Formats: sequence, structure tokens, C-alpha cells
Amino acid sequence: MKKFISALTAASLFISALFLQGCLPASYSQTRRGPAMWIVEDKNGARSYLFGSQHVNKSGDVFPLPDVIEDAFLYCDALAVEYDIIAEEERQAAFSEQERLEYEASFTYPDGQTVKDHVPEKLYEKMSAYVNAAMIRSGVEEGYRGEYDKYNTAMWYSLLESIQTASEGYSVEYGVDRYFLNKARGSGVQILEVESDADQLRMLLEIDDAVYIHMIESMLTYSSGLAYSDMLYQSGDVASLERALKASRTQKYTDEALQAAMEEYDRLMFTERNALMADSLMKYMSEGRRVFFVVGCAHMLGDDGIVALLRENGYKVYRK
Repeated sequence: MKKFISALTAASLFISALFLQGCLPASYSQTRRGPAMWIVEDKNGARSYLFGSQHVNKSGDVFPLPDVIEDAFLYCDALAVEYDIIAEEERQAAFSEQERLEYEASFTYPDGQTVKDHVPEKLYEKMSAYVNAAMIRSGVEEGYRGEYDKYNTAMWYSLLESIQTASEGYSVEYGVDRYFLNKARGSGVQILEVESDADQLRMLLEIDDAVYIHMIESMLTYSSGLAYSDMLYQSGDVASLERALKASRTQKYTDEALQAAMEEYDRLMFTERNALMADSLMKYMSEGRRVFFVVGCAHMLGDDGIVALLRENGYKVYRK
């Protein structure tokens, strides 16, 4: 069974140097070529970089990134990410059987309950059929026999999204954050974790079943939109990404309970985490670090995004 993937991957379609001697490389004029990167300067002129991550890609052909982005990484003495997914994978690979069972218990219902007790019957039929088809495509002749029924809606959403993402040719193996984590490991650059796998797990488990039911129904009805958002991301079209994110976050629902649940989801997924991320970068910079700050692109955007929050706190944040 696949573990939870990054929280942004489960939350949206977006699913974001060489200044040692006061000058940047000539390629700096190419900042707008490729994914968006922002320069962050404090009142003393100290500099870090914000780079929006796309947690999945179709292949490693997108790497290396444009020179200006690669040069910005080389300038920095630390890489900040949501959490170190490679270290977490290594930790889980070393689990004892007891540790594995305890971890999986986080995603299971108590007292013999199953996901069928928490979602509408017709939706369960669609969910299980979707998994069944994926298993048969992958060579499991007997298909789905209920082995995931014990898992909660959060895990089912992650499972179904992983299947959909893979079916469209995308993989977390080619994610931007993974790419930079490997570079940092290879070069000795310090890795800073803004959150942790445990933090993201707690948040995902706080989200109301109504939200997961709504997102699962939408997923099984519509395409993911990954190809379109991928195009916008790779082109650095922040304005279009921001419009899409705003439309998603401000959508209104006729069901009052779902509306309240979606507003709480938005608070947990974006508002609180964006503030945490902005505070973390300000702390790192106050400590004199030059940070290449890579988190999901959606966290950079909007009135409560990292870029806006840093500006509100007196930092100069810009692209050239």
C-alpha cells in the first residue's frame, strides 16, 4: 500500500544563486522562462529565493531547470522543503512489522468499521470499480477484493489520486522537491524541514469526511487537469495559476455542512500553512541563512500566500 503523498498533491491541481559579490549571472534575465521563482530581500539586502514546487512530473526531462533557477540553488546554503520526503521514505522502509502496523493504524477505522460505513453506497461502488480496473491493468487478475475497505476516506482519496496521477503519466519520482533534495544531498547543502510527515498526517486526518467525499466524487467524474496546470506551471504563468486557485478556494456550495467543511479545509490546507511557511523563511533569514525555499506552488499565491505575507512584513519580493 502506498503511503500518503505530499499534502499539496492531495489538495489541488497544482497540484514555486550567485549573488555572492553583488551580481547575478547573465542568465538572470531569463527568470520568466520556466517555472516561477521569486527573490526575497530583507531590509539589509540579504537574499533568499522562493521556488514553487510541482510535486509530480511526467519525466525527468524537465531537469535541469533554467540556469537562473539552478544558479539560485547554488548560491544558497540551505534548502527548505515542506518535509524531507526521501528521509521519510528511508525511515518507513526501515519500519519493523510493529511500527508498520502502528503507522497503518492511523489510516484505519476503529471497531471494525470500513469505508462503506462512511461514504454513500453508489460512491463506494465507483471507488472500488476504479481500483479494480487499475489492479487488472497492472496484472492483478483477481482485481479488487476489498483489501482497502478498512482504510479511511483520507487514505482512499490519496489512493485514488495516485492511480489517476499515474494513469495520466505523472509520477512523484520526478517531483521538483525530490529533485532539489537529491541535489542538496549530493552537495552537502543543509536541508530544513518546514513541516514534517507527522504534521501533514495530522492535518489530513483532521479534514472532514464530507470534504473527501466531495473531492472523490469530483475526481471520479472529471479529469485531474494536471496537463493544463503543468503547462501553466512550466511556463511560469503565475497569473493564470492564481486565478485557478482563487476560483477553487472561493467556490460556494449549496450544502451548508459541506460549505463549512470546505472552509475549514481551506484554513487547514492553505491559510495556516502559508503563515507557517512565511514565518519559517523569515526566521531562517533572520539567522543569516541564504535559503532556497521550495514548497508547493499554490502556497506562494493569493492574498494569504507566502509572497503576500512576506511583503506585508516588509520584505521585498519580486521577479525580474
